[in-house]
Amino acid sequence: MQRYHFHLENDERIEDDEGTPFKTLEEAQCHALQVASELGAHQTKQHNKDLWIIVTDERRAEVFRVSLAGKTGAIQ
Repeated sequence: MQRYHFHLENDERIEDDEGTPFKTLEEAQCHALQVASELGAHQTKQHNKDLWIIVTDERRAEVFRVSLAGKTGAIQ
């Protein structure tokens, strides 16, 4: 299993130093989408548009990002 890190970012970045193991990138992406949905439900749309969950792999390379406003981006 690979360990993925889920960082919260707006003007600053809150680092996830521990990470969470997932079997696949798709599982990590689903987790990021679920967390973004849960966190975004408690804020205004204006607030959410500038907040992102940045997913990185074990090498800390960005592999996916999701906005709390619902925008996503897969990194190729």
